[in-house]
Amino acid sequence: MTSEILIGLSSDGLFCSRLCYFVLDVLNIDNKKLTADMLNDTQLMSVLSLLCETANYFLSVLDDNELYEVQEYFTQYQLGRITIFLNNLIFYCIWEQETLYTPIIESTRPCLILLLQRNQRRSFVPQDFLLIRQLKPSKFVAQWKSLNPKSVILLQTLPHTIPHNTRVEIFYEYINNDKAMLGIGCAHNHTPAAYITIHRSRLLEDGYNHLGLVSTAHFKGVIRVKFINEQGLDEAGIDEMGVFKEFLEEI
Repeated sequence: MTSEILIGLSSDGLFCSRLCYFVLDVLNIDNKKLTADMLNDTQLMSVLSLLCETANYFLSVLDDNELYEVQEYFTQYQLGRITIFLNNLIFYCIWEQETLYTPIIESTRPCLILLLQRNQRRSFVPQDFLLIRQLKPSKFVAQWKSLNPKSVILLQTLPHTIPHNTRVEIFYEYINNDKAMLGIGCAHNHTPAAYITIHRSRLLEDGYNHLGLVSTAHFKGVIRVKFINEQGLDEAGIDEMGVFKEFLEEI
């Protein structure tokens, strides 16, 4: 019943527009300091949750012309304000609080993600505005390396708040950690390479069937491919049948 009511409210663009005006211009929510008291204000969070859930439905059906050109229901300025506020709110819930405010995150994040997707199509918020300035990259990486659960949740929930170079650094750390765990690249590594045979006439089928049987450890290691040509003969490969890159490019 609740979802049916939400869908009914969401189909009314005027309702969504007025609710957005009420939250931004009457409550002036994005100019208030984020505090635990705000998060515990049940009435305020209920109104914000209603805005996010109805806007999430309504914005998903607006085409680019309606959203960016006509702007009948939401102005670009309003979209920018609510995007920045939700971004800061969810970060605050994750990083600044001892207790994770899961209900607030779950009710607001889908709307934020949709706004970010529309922002990528045509920007109403500069990407730099979404970075969290008070979170220093070096501090975040140190927290992540120390297995701080907040850093993991933030990376999974709001990756765009972390500078791209920092995320790349963490990505390479993940790879290096995996290699160390599996012994890949070490002199004492005794994990054998995985060999698969691929017929040129059945690239996709053979790839799906053979790679589906490869274990996680082998999948992260060395995979060597032997091709069978159209005549059913082995192809002379390079790198000891290591033409895995060619196989990926072919499919």
